[in-house]
Amino acid sequence: SYTREAGVRGLQRCLASLCRAAAVHAAQASDHKAVEGGGIVGGVVLASPPEGPVSRNTALHPAAAALSRIGPDGVPVVTRELIEKVLGPPRYDGASDDLRSSGLVPGVVAGLSWTAVGGDIMYIEAAVMPGAGSLQLTGQLGDVIKESAHIAMSWVQSHAAALGLTGDSIPSPESGGGGGSVGGSGGAGGRRRGDGSPPGMYAAGASLEAQGGHWPVRGHHGGDVSPGGHGLLRGRNVHIHLPQGAIPKDGPSAGVTMCCALVSLFSGRPVRVDTAMTGEVSLRGLVLPVGGIKEKLIAAHQNGIARVLVPARNLSDVEHEVPESVRAELKIVPCATMADVLENAFEGGYRLAMPSKL
Repeated sequence: SYTREAGVRGLQRCLASLCRAAAVHAAQASDHKAVEGGGIVGGVVLASPPEGPVSRNTALHPAAAALSRIGPDGVPVVTRELIEKVLGPPRYDGASDDLRSSGLVPGVVAGLSWTAVGGDIMYIEAAVMPGAGSLQLTGQLGDVIKESAHIAMSWVQSHAAALGLTGDSIPSPESGGGGGSVGGSGGAGGRRRGDGSPPGMYAAGASLEAQGGHWPVRGHHGGDVSPGGHGLLRGRNVHIHLPQGAIPKDGPSAGVTMCCALVSLFSGRPVRVDTAMTGEVSLRGLVLPVGGIKEKLIAAHQNGIARVLVPARNLSDVEHEVPESVRAELKIVPCATMADVLENAFEGGYRLAMPSKL
């Protein structure tokens, strides 16, 4: 919360400040004890305690009196109150806390990123709206991460039927699909749902042949507009945003996270809040290895994430680079394909209705 750097110089300065403050508080407490019971204070021998009670608050600075604490072995204890008094308020609070506290929201998925000062949690947001069938990307993204977003969209589009997200079979608000209606059975792309969450917008369910196989799109003035795009983008735009827009972002490791965000958005099923993921995705849905596994898993552990989905080909990096203390408190799930990712990202799993091989 107080340092964010590639080395430990800033951390050493913070620890030194805390040690000096704890030593001063311990010395003041020792002097106060000597004043009360007789002893040596600053080289002066006190043969007997002074007349009248000596208030601790008069012997110590009020702030020190409230914050100083000596353990049973005589060693000063650094408390949270002392840290805030000496170092001030936290300088680097969790940037993703607001997103995480928003609860289960379809289209929001926790990804893991690598930075020059270590790993970090990066929540990816996806939203859908009436439009001409375009994909909008924001968050100061580089070319590679933009390509990952288009690959993710193409994979979801090409596997829409297997995911239960067919464009010509979209449910009405009363029907379920994708994850099933509330309390009902799921469609091809989901399991039973009883959490009261809204049904998926694009999950397979009741046909809308009366509307031409898509939701009617309304313009700003209330009139119908001609839908554009194809498949899941017919008559609507998709917007993918990576928060903290002042920070440049690039790299392929957000591919699986974007895929999950799109599947979550279209099916209306939120991804588990205790799960984060990283990995590059191919057009065939293969999960490819990425770098920075050590930093990413340490960041997941520091941010209270319980489950991490990583590429199966990165398991050797997990075994050799990630500290054992971190591995012991994380459930690390290796994934070789997007089917593995979806099965582990959603509560109750996510079934893909793949065609049988003859």
